[in-house]
Amino acid sequence: MADQFTVPEEYVVSFRRILPYLVAPLQKKINILESILLYLKLGGEKMARIAIDAMNVTQRLQDVELKKQLREQELLNDERQDDIEDDDEDDEDDEDQLDADADDKDDFVDDASD
Repeated sequence: MADQFTVPEEYVVSFRRILPYLVAPLQKKINILESILLYLKLGGEKMARIAIDAMNVTQRLQDVELKKQLREQELLNDERQDDIEDDDEDDEDDEDQLDADADDKDDFVDDASD
């Protein structure tokens, strides 16, 4: 299948007039352009603009959902990093406590031998 998209002569003016209303990322997708041309053929500019508005809203919602997922992933990564750091601190605290317990045992043994 060819990646070329051509607009028939009778729709070129109308197509060029409504294309700027389409968000930039969608202007590069052949299937979207074909859909707009189909709406233009079936219902004229008014129907094509309604379709463009719907496509733009859908694209914006998808963008927002993607950003939301990225933020959630970043939060999860931050929480995991915090947990790892907390675990490291707990391990250090445990080691300090073990050292303190060992010192206490040494003192107890020294006191018992006296």
